[in-house]
Amino acid sequence: MQNFEENFHLFNYLKNIYFSKNELFEYIRYELDNKIYYEGSYFREHPVAKSFSFANIKEYILLFYSFYTKFQAKRKQFPDKVILSSSYINLNSQINELKYLVLSPPWQVSKYMLSNWNLFKQTRDIKFSFRDLNFNELNKEQFQTKIFEIKLLIKEYFFNQNIAALILPHDMGFFEKLSVDICKELDITTFNYTHGTLHQFYNLIDDNRTDYLIVWGKKSKEAFEKMGWGKSKVFVAGNPKYQKLPQKLEFGNSNILVITKGMNGGQFSDRIRLTDKGNCILYLYSVQHVLQQLGIKKARFRPHPSESIIWYQKFLDNDFYKPDTDFLKDSLEQASLVIGPISTLFVESLYYEKNYVIYEPVNNGMNMLNSEMTPPIDGSDERIPLATSEEELLYILKNRIKVELEVFGDYIKVPFDISFIKDLIK
Repeated sequence: MQNFEENFHLFNYLKNIYFSKNELFEYIRYELDNKIYYEGSYFREHPVAKSFSFANIKEYILLFYSFYTKFQAKRKQFPDKVILSSSYINLNSQINELKYLVLSPPWQVSKYMLSNWNLFKQTRDIKFSFRDLNFNELNKEQFQTKIFEIKLLIKEYFFNQNIAALILPHDMGFFEKLSVDICKELDITTFNYTHGTLHQFYNLIDDNRTDYLIVWGKKSKEAFEKMGWGKSKVFVAGNPKYQKLPQKLEFGNSNILVITKGMNGGQFSDRIRLTDKGNCILYLYSVQHVLQQLGIKKARFRPHPSESIIWYQKFLDNDFYKPDTDFLKDSLEQASLVIGPISTLFVESLYYEKNYVIYEPVNNGMNMLNSEMTPPIDGSDERIPLATSEEELLYILKNRIKVELEVFGDYIKVPFDISFIKDLIK
């Protein structure tokens, strides 16, 4: 029996008390986690597919396309050469060059989806359950049975379709964890192709479930290895979006873009990291205070896609901060300078030749998200100016201290190359 007073950890308690098969609980932990932490007007609502919405109809059209078009004939040309990918980055053309056919897994609807009618319905039902059922209902034995059934269904389908490999964008969600375990049972090679290039959390659990981890640049590989990943597990591919190296960096005050310091909508697998929501506002007020000391009277602010602009505007000085809702490319192209926390937007800004000043206030070794500073950006790389206080931020801005351009090539491999995966597939 678990010692209640010793742990005070909801998910560990539920796993030990109510779940007879602990692995089933691990599959849905992230979705349960979101029921607790992804809530309130701070977060944008997750998109919901209504019964007769365009999004709903579109799914059926894509399903029809995948079943009854030339795609099926093409599928027959590669009976043992199919890679399933749900990566946020389109890898199709590069992997096709390796003589593999890239298809979407059953839970990701697309015109190149590998599924059948029954599997389509079952995965859709699970997704709607996560959307519609409350925390208590997801913990019921009835839903546990659904988990067991969908695992058997996907496993059987993977086996019959002779899947060679699976590429995921992360390893924390329900279908991601489930499919990794299925692939281990079927001896199918799995890859986690990270959807960003800068990490702030390492725990040797998340990002470590697949056979291999694919990162964008050598600095990320070094950071993972430093935190405990083996050298033979992490590979560098780059990102096909980035096809050139920046040649210069603009640093001006005419159109400053400030990136928010956003909260996580969920937690991680090692421990709970609670964050003061007020720090999201504090961060922007702190940047404003520094900019006003330089005579700057206005700036744009851009929240993370999970955050609500409307929520921010209820707290901010709206005479100073104007919301940025442009496409990211357009937003960065018009910016004269970008200020923000550690984020993949750091390299994105450099790609568009705009200097990015990293501002990460630190108190007693912890940042505003209540986490330790970790590599690759922790102050150890002198080529990257890092402000951990208002005084340091003011100094960097006054002296126009730029990131050294060679940094970009360390964080993004150019040109993109994923050819190594053919030698890793079993």
